[in-house]
Amino acid sequence: MKKTLTIPFKEEGKYEIKVSVSDGYNTVSEIIYVRVWVPRPGDYYPMAIGNKWTFKDKKDSIIDFEVIDTINIDGKKAFVKMTTTTGVENAVNYSYIEKTSEVINQHAVGGYSAGDDTIIFSPVLPLYKFPLIPGETWEVEFNVSVPGGFFVGSGKAIYEVISEETITTKAGTFNHVFQVKEDFTWEIFGQELDRTIGRQWLAPNVGIVKFSNEQTRGGETFITEAELQSYSLAQ
Repeated sequence: MKKTLTIPFKEEGKYEIKVSVSDGYNTVSEIIYVRVWVPRPGDYYPMAIGNKWTFKDKKDSIIDFEVIDTINIDGKKAFVKMTTTTGVENAVNYSYIEKTSEVINQHAVGGYSAGDDTIIFSPVLPLYKFPLIPGETWEVEFNVSVPGGFFVGSGKAIYEVISEETITTKAGTFNHVFQVKEDFTWEIFGQELDRTIGRQWLAPNVGIVKFSNEQTRGGETFITEAELQSYSLAQ
């Protein structure tokens, strides 16, 4: 006999439900997990060639994100996102981003067209998992290599959706903005090469509207905080 049970959840989040069935003599129990989310319209990470976001940091440096190309990685389409910073010599970086309806994956960072200075993550880094629900966490242990397969370390990245907020920047006021935290550690032979704690604030139909990075490398810590100044999205 099939029975339907309705549970009135009052808040978004991840719930643990224990289900027990008994025939009067024996009891069988199982724990299931339910994610409760109120759908919000909008694309939280719009990716198309020509999309551009301009930020300003605390030192008044201009940081541009721009989607400039696509590339095939392991049979999957990845967008090439270029990051440039004014006033910093050779401050050009490339990220290779795969987008699905459920996750934003980062395959690699570094040189354009996966050049020799590119570092590749295996498995890929799941930067954002949708739907974004405050309190949700996920993590991945990964290896790092360069083109040609040469191993250059391993690490762990831990992600958490911190909050849902309203954010105002020079580019406007944005509602239903989700703050996502990334705690990224990269090491080789037990020696820590990079520890970065990053936070990104994602708005619907815009993408990142604010970000901060606290990166420790070689005993030095560098902090970047920037807010969106303007953006343009390809139609």
